[in-house]
Amino acid sequence: MTEDDVTDLARTMGRLARRRGVTVATAESCTGGGVATAITRISGSAKWFERGFVTYTNTAKKEMLGVSGRTLDNHGAVSEQVAVEMAQGALAFSHADVAVAITGIAGPTGGSRKKPVGLVHFAWAARGEPIPCVITAMADEFGGEIPVGPFALIGGDEIGRGIVTTLTGHRSPAVLMRSHGVFTIGPTAHDAGKAAVMCEDVARTVHLARAYGDPQPLAQDQVDALHRRYQEEYGQR
Repeated sequence: MTEDDVTDLARTMGRLARRRGVTVATAESCTGGGVATAITRISGSAKWFERGFVTYTNTAKKEMLGVSGRTLDNHGAVSEQVAVEMAQGALAFSHADVAVAITGIAGPTGGSRKKPVGLVHFAWAARGEPIPCVITAMADEFGGEIPVGPFALIGGDEIGRGIVTTLTGHRSPAVLMRSHGVFTIGPTAHDAGKAAVMCEDVARTVHLARAYGDPQPLAQDQVDALHRRYQEEYGQR
């Protein structure tokens, strides 16, 4: 891949960012600011590029992005876990809506058998937002938007509490837990699995639709009528 190829990719990202009205931040390690350079090479990128972090050392990752020392000790700087925390930190320490992080072993030295030269981990993060109810299938199954729940660590009951709290007052059987993904509930495992599959399907549909403009949510009275008919007349409950 040439420098021109990278610039073309950055230009495409810029067009999409402006269309969606979002700003972008970068968190880089092995690339040493190369991604930010490719972005700022584009005229007008100041309208959508918020800032870039170059965190080459572990100390920089901890101080500038809030990467956990425990994560670095347990997994190493070149790992999926650190890339994820870099992306999350780039959002936390910026005003951007979307962040991308890169950490890897550029070489020619520094590689190992488990982590050879050329190994790179990418991660991205976005500020959480519900999936809006813009298609009738969502109204049928979810009764409105699919909400976002708080981040919680695995191992305790925090995730369960977050799911219950978030879904209280919602008709949706699905919730998007920050930095985890989709969690669903239902009277049976089949119902919960169905909701998970449909959640991924509508998320993909809404994402693709946004490339052509902002989808318009269904009116609340339409959502209520569709959900009631689907649940009662079609025998879903």
